[in-house]
Amino acid sequence: MAKQIIILGAAAENIMLNVSCAFWFPITSGAKAQVSGSVWASASVAENTAIQNGSVQEEQATFSFPVGLATANIKAFLLQYWTNRNARINGVGQALYAGVFDDSVSSWSA
Repeated sequence: MAKQIIILGAAAENIMLNVSCAFWFPITSGAKAQVSGSVWASASVAENTAIQNGSVQEEQATFSFPVGLATANIKAFLLQYWTNRNARINGVGQALYAGVFDDSVSSWSA
């Protein structure tokens, strides 16, 4: 899936610009199925399917920037946010440890 950051909307309030985004992260293990697809209305069938089956993890966030900040600066910030978050999850989904257990005989199950 090529898309990583989708701007859902932007609204200026006084001296701040609030930018709402959806971030898409590729998941290689621990996929967690979701009931619904993307919050982005223009997501394709394939994109919605990837989110629903958990191979793409969608996260929403809103950031505030000073009104008048160059668009290039906002884009650079959002890309760095995506890069940092993607490095933290490193392809691991929400369900990686779901069902893993420890017992007194055999220790951890996975």
